[in-house]
Amino acid sequence: MKWYGDPISDLKIKIPKSLPPYTEDSQVELLRAQVRNKKSHKSKIERDLLLIDVAEKTGMRRADLANLSKSDLHEDFIIVREGKGKKDRVIPLAKPLADRLHTFTKNMVPHEKVFKLTTASIGNKFEILAKKAGVDINTHSMRHKFATDLFEHHVNPRVIQELMGHENLNTTQQYASISDQSLRDAINSLDGPPTAKSSQTIENSAFETSLVLGVGPDAKSLNAQLHF
Repeated sequence: MKWYGDPISDLKIKIPKSLPPYTEDSQVELLRAQVRNKKSHKSKIERDLLLIDVAEKTGMRRADLANLSKSDLHEDFIIVREGKGKKDRVIPLAKPLADRLHTFTKNMVPHEKVFKLTTASIGNKFEILAKKAGVDINTHSMRHKFATDLFEHHVNPRVIQELMGHENLNTTQQYASISDQSLRDAINSLDGPPTAKSSQTIENSAFETSLVLGVGPDAKSLNAQLHF
């Protein structure tokens, strides 16, 4: 509207605060099982399993996966070239996954694409496999899972932001609510006996309540001192 010449200064839009989807390990395993049980194109089983694992263990966007070249693979890390926002970033690799990638690409030339699939083809592949496996998973679900898994392992949010390639830390923090252990601890505490409070804790709590409500001897004493 500002570009149109009629800006609306009093318009406020409340953006819904929705949590990203949560993908279980068992759902990803069903996706892998679907690949292993292929009746056709069996020569692509190794590639497709590797594609799933790289998506899950690196959090790469589907465009990043499509653009990944042999030359972007190093001993124990990947360089994502010109990701979202035209920014490069480094993603370390666990040794088992790094070894599989190097074995898979050993006969490739430097600028050859690792998976030889377009961005759209990768999206379609996940969609078809997920439908056959009876799970609701896509490439972005794997990216969400990567971030959530890192939070569940208590990785520093700034590190997760760097690995995900997020511009804003608030984007990264949305995964914290799903993996917040304190929420689980609060619910699990209901299965045990109430924790006894010390007499000092009870006195402090009563004092704070008295001040907040403005009643009781503590509040009256404080008010008298303030008006002295």
